[in-house]
Amino acid sequence: MDETKSWQAELNDRRLKTRGWYGCIAPDGWKWIVEDCDRLLAKLDPKYEITQVKEKFGTLRYYYETVASRDTQEIMDAVVSEAERLSARTCEGCGNSSAMSNLNRGIKYDSTAVLKSSGGWYRTICDSCDTEGRYVSVDALNAREQYEDLEFYAGKAREQVQEGQDILDVFLKIAKKDLLEE
Repeated sequence: MDETKSWQAELNDRRLKTRGWYGCIAPDGWKWIVEDCDRLLAKLDPKYEITQVKEKFGTLRYYYETVASRDTQEIMDAVVSEAERLSARTCEGCGNSSAMSNLNRGIKYDSTAVLKSSGGWYRTICDSCDTEGRYVSVDALNAREQYEDLEFYAGKAREQVQEGQDILDVFLKIAKKDLLEE
């Protein structure tokens, strides 16, 4: 390995399909995920090529081309899907992971390394790397949205119950009046 080249440049030298594509521009924290993915894909097809390996919407995207059989491509797609899924639980800054399955690999466990959002921007980042504290867990945002949805629908239900009570009150008044007039 050339010590002057980044790990991304090394991967591009080995695998980049056509010069001029972006190649690997993934953040450093995902180095071990990308390298594991590359190693597994290369075992399945030593001649596979990457077109892009990057972050998009806070998770890894690994685009590649192969001339392997359809069955092998399906296995390669599963490897890529797992790498992309794992990136949503691995800090793109430091590489710490909230995936318990990585403890036996020497990857530091950090429960805060999750997909987070700030103003529409997504990152998978731990609290230590989010030095400004700008990002909030997408799970927390989803929980808040679900709570707000529940509050909204509970309010609607209360309104409907009140409307139903109001209708029942009117109906009872009419019925009472009709009975008294008979």
